[in-house]
Amino acid sequence: MRDRTVEDLGIGKWIDDLDSLKDRVTRYRFCALLCLARCGVLPRSTISRRTGMTHLELAAAREERQKETLNELERRAIAAELGRDAAGRAIDAGSGEVLQRIAQSPIAA
Repeated sequence: MRDRTVEDLGIGKWIDDLDSLKDRVTRYRFCALLCLARCGVLPRSTISRRTGMTHLELAAAREERQKETLNELERRAIAAELGRDAAGRAIDAGSGEVLQRIAQSPIAA
């Protein structure tokens, strides 16, 4: 029965060298486990890549919103500068007129 099982398994040439067979089976198991472990890395790296892509997309969207905010703030700053300059000109014109009226008033003479 043993000889028939050996032949069925195709390990007839190893029957006289069982220690070598055990060594080879042990190495095979090690390689198989190593292979399985590396296969497990692939799904994790795929998940990591997807997570990285999601972070990249979120960062790009955030950058776009920040650019829009910057453009809006720059427009507001320009409008504020124009308003300030116009107010300054109005004050200068008004103060000149006030000084002229003071100079022309009978009290100043």
